[in-house]
Amino acid sequence: NSNQTCCSCGNGASCRTGNLVLLDGRTGQEIWVNTEPEVGSTGWAGLSVALGDIDGDARTDIVAMTGEGKVAMVDGFGVVQRVSDLPVGDIGGSFGWGGGIALADMDHDGFPEIAYGRTLFTTTGGAITRKWVGAAGTGSDLSYMVDVDNNGIMDLLAGNTAYDFDGNIIWQNAGLSAAGFTAVGDTDKDGLPEVVFVKGDVWILDAATGAIEVGPVDIPLEDTRGGPPTIADFDGDGSPEIGIAGGSVYVVYNNDLSILWQHGTKDTSSAVTGSSVFDFEGDGKAEVVYSDECFLRVLDGSTGELRFAASNTTFTATEALIVADVDGD
Repeated sequence: NSNQTCCSCGNGASCRTGNLVLLDGRTGQEIWVNTEPEVGSTGWAGLSVALGDIDGDARTDIVAMTGEGKVAMVDGFGVVQRVSDLPVGDIGGSFGWGGGIALADMDHDGFPEIAYGRTLFTTTGGAITRKWVGAAGTGSDLSYMVDVDNNGIMDLLAGNTAYDFDGNIIWQNAGLSAAGFTAVGDTDKDGLPEVVFVKGDVWILDAATGAIEVGPVDIPLEDTRGGPPTIADFDGDGSPEIGIAGGSVYVVYNNDLSILWQHGTKDTSSAVTGSSVFDFEGDGKAEVVYSDECFLRVLDGSTGELRFAASNTTFTATEALIVADVDGD
């Protein structure tokens, strides 16, 4: 019952008592369950994990968040190998209700960094160490690593703020929300990245300065929300488009923020879900894979026409679906 799930997580603390579960992709059978990241922990926080080789052993590790806001590295057998020295910097009443971990080797030293919102961790020395907590934008706990100033070192983009590797503010657009969602891509095909920014409306920013290039443009039937944007070539015309989910509609914008198409949805519970795109047919046009409160949908990238739907009830947060060959066929 999705309403019961809603109420359970709605009391805040129960969003931090989850289990970390590994399933067999071919059968869905449970391989292992980890219920306690460390002694005394309440469990795992309800936010997206990241996968990568943290310790350099050529095996994939799982990076997840404890209910107390610490970052943990778990090996493929479900054993916790490391837990960070300090928690993330933003643990409010809604912590564990969405958001996600970002992972990249920002300074190219062979050891990946881990980000959650405006908090950055390092993985050198066989440990996970909190490096800094930014002073401004949070990005609703979904941040990106990208080299905004073209100096060869990746920066952290969180909401209306770009931080350098040491946590200094490169730019902050004070006219935009600290909690806005972002995505990065070369939307105008000039060889330089832009930032797509979403918070009720949608903007395109210069990634180097944070200055507004296009927008604001309304998200239909949406006043203050709208989920993380997805940048892809939806219609196969060689130019990127932008997909955004609101509470009542999924919209695809052209790179000038004119609307290519929109499709009705129902997601008043959060109105901040993400989406995935994948070219299932190999025709150069990306289909949209999206789930609201009621249905999993696959939409035609060019027109928004419904290609497939299946019941998938959920009280949504910031989640997005993942496309992968789970059965190895």
